[in-house]
Amino acid sequence: MQEAFYHLTAGEVHQADEIEWVAKDGARRLIAWSATAHIGEDGLVSHVIGTGIDITDRREAEIRLQRLQAELARQVEGGKVQTRELEVIKGELDSFTAAVCRDLRSPLRWISGFCQALEVASADRLDFRGRRYLRRLRRMIRQTGELTEALLQHARLARAAMARQEIDLSDQAHTIAEALKRTAPGRRVEFSIGTNLRAEGDPAMLRWVLSNLLGNAWKFTETVPRSKIEFEALPATDGTLGFLVRDNRAGLAPNGGHDLLRAFHRLHATRDFSGPGLATVQRLIRRHGGRVWAEIDLRQGATFYFTLPQPGQGSAAELAGEDQPDSLMGSP
Repeated sequence: MQEAFYHLTAGEVHQADEIEWVAKDGARRLIAWSATAHIGEDGLVSHVIGTGIDITDRREAEIRLQRLQAELARQVEGGKVQTRELEVIKGELDSFTAAVCRDLRSPLRWISGFCQALEVASADRLDFRGRRYLRRLRRMIRQTGELTEALLQHARLARAAMARQEIDLSDQAHTIAEALKRTAPGRRVEFSIGTNLRAEGDPAMLRWVLSNLLGNAWKFTETVPRSKIEFEALPATDGTLGFLVRDNRAGLAPNGGHDLLRAFHRLHATRDFSGPGLATVQRLIRRHGGRVWAEIDLRQGATFYFTLPQPGQGSAAELAGEDQPDSLMGSP
């Protein structure tokens, strides 16, 4: 203290320091001292004002906070390592899937070509059972080819970067509907597509979403005499845009739609696989920060709902969507 006063009287007007004091009970307390020298009219120090504040608890809290921050940083870094490892594994799995699918293309074409040649060259020597077996074989080859292409597309989209822009979903839906009609000109299918349905997102990904949902409806209304497929908007709520794709397919089990978005889920017969298409729809919608669910009505068919963020809310919503689990999102 004498040294402190010496410096103050020598012209050092202000001092601040932290000093550990021992209390009467033996406890050590950390005191933050602040001393200010007041200069009188004669230019000399007239008096000194000293203030001491006990900052022991505050300092201990700061130390605990620093330890917690260090521990959090270690956990975050560990999480980043795990996340990077998972991303590497997922990327390797997608690459492996794509490589296998590409390798399957050639043998599937060969098998399909030989089956067709056998059917043409030996049609007169095959009995009814043999021709039926051959037709089944060709159908299974075609389904395997479709599944292979869907898996390849799934792997591509999983690795693709997003490029957000405003999209005319109505125009995309009309284009997809016309393409579906050209595949079966004799079918009587009524498409009901809402006007001026717009959203913000990646054009290729959302086009793929619509193509799969409308294509799924087209496929499973094949046995319905007067098929109807709708694409409409839902009322906007909670900063999201909602849409639905509805069809009047028949013969569905009343499971509430909780299996329709599972990859490779079998619906009815051997030919009725949902494949990875609807699972990819769910994944892409989540990447946009939205969600997707399905409902089944035994009399009215199946309805698929999906939401997308309002324009300008994409980035935050995408981050939220990436944290969502892979299970099916329930309907509100």
